[in-house]
Amino acid sequence: MSGLAVNRTVVLGEGSDAPLAVTVRELTVAEIRAWIAESQEASPDLVNNLLLRDVALEDLTHLSSLTAEQIDQLAPSQLQEVLDVAREVNTHFFGLLAAVGTLARQMQSAASSGPLPA
Repeated sequence: MSGLAVNRTVVLGEGSDAPLAVTVRELTVAEIRAWIAESQEASPDLVNNLLLRDVALEDLTHLSSLTAEQIDQLAPSQLQEVLDVAREVNTHFFGLLAAVGTLARQMQSAASSGPLPA
C-alpha cells in the first residue's frame, strides 16, 4: 500500500555547494498518530521549535529523508524549501495541525475568560 504515497525530491545547493537530494514523502495516518504521541514527550528547544513556522526542525526528519545532522548543516532558507514541498505533499496533515492550533486557541481563550455568567 505504501506505493500509493506521494514522494517528491528537492535538490538543495548549487554551484560550488555539493547538491543534496532530499526526498519528501507523504505520511500515513499511523505515522501521523505516532508522531503526535512522540511530540508530546519532547523537551523544549527554542531554535528547534520556533525557527520554521508550524513545525519543529526535527519534524523534517519525519517529513523527508533529512537527518538531524543534515538539518544542522543547512541554512533556514534551504529548510524552508523542504518544508514548502512537505506542505504540498502532506496537505491533510498540515490542515490537521492548523485545526488543532485553532482549537487550542479557542480553548485557551475560553479558559482565560473565566466561567460563564449564570
